[in-house]
Amino acid sequence: MSWLLTGKSFRYLTLSLLATFFARRFCHLETKQSFSLENESVSTPSQSIRRRANRSLYTLNVTVLPEEAYLTWHLPSSYESQVLMSRLFPYLKMALNNRLPHYVFNDITVIKGNYYGARAVHH
Repeated sequence: MSWLLTGKSFRYLTLSLLATFFARRFCHLETKQSFSLENESVSTPSQSIRRRANRSLYTLNVTVLPEEAYLTWHLPSSYESQVLMSRLFPYLKMALNNRLPHYVFNDITVIKGNYYGARAVHH
């Protein structure tokens, strides 16, 4: 039964899921309810920018391995949403360093195009 997870791999899978959940909740931006005019909802430009930015959180992943951890994130193509989310990078790095105390994350930088990432080493 090679498909069963061993104790250590299950531990790192659990750490990855919890760190991903924490990072997504940390970066989530609140959006106000759009006001309606007779059954038609109207959203402001800032709300649509925040919604686009929040949608990109589905691509944020933290993978924890025994010796290192990786953060990958595909930001939206909208410039305003990218700027909004890139302001969170230093705070997300600090929060992940506090959340996973045995790992030290590097700065979040561009990997390619709209893909951003960071690597952490186990100390």
